[in-house]
Amino acid sequence: MKDWRADYERHPSLDFPTGNIKGFSDSEKTLYITHGYGYYFPVQAREVFVQDERYFGSDWMEPKTGGPEAHHVNTMRFSAGLRGVSSAALSEYLDKHIEGHFEEFIDSYFEGTPFVTDMVKTVYRFWRREQTPVIRKSLKLLLAYNLTQHIT
Repeated sequence: MKDWRADYERHPSLDFPTGNIKGFSDSEKTLYITHGYGYYFPVQAREVFVQDERYFGSDWMEPKTGGPEAHHVNTMRFSAGLRGVSSAALSEYLDKHIEGHFEEFIDSYFEGTPFVTDMVKTVYRFWRREQTPVIRKSLKLLLAYNLTQHIT
């Protein structure tokens, strides 16, 4: 969450040209998606065949004492399988975060943003006390939105 705008603004365009896609593999394999917080969920995926692989690179900057440090990694050429991502598996994955070590997750994920950290923890504690379904749904939405920014 912290410093995301610096990475975003470095890229004049984040478009992925669909004309670059030549096709998809007929076979699917199971990938286990995680965000590094102890939970994962399975997704059926298939390889994407492309003309130009440079669109599968991901780069970012990290602040360091001696100045910003650049990082780059090439991602795999995979797309969700024909059935897409299971809503039930995704919901269970989010539930595990909320029912598990949610406050530790918030401390780690929103590090450097004390207002946001305290606000989300206050909402979470209210939900734990009251068990209001609409608050839980809101926490799941907040969690899902923020986790879409970060997949390992």
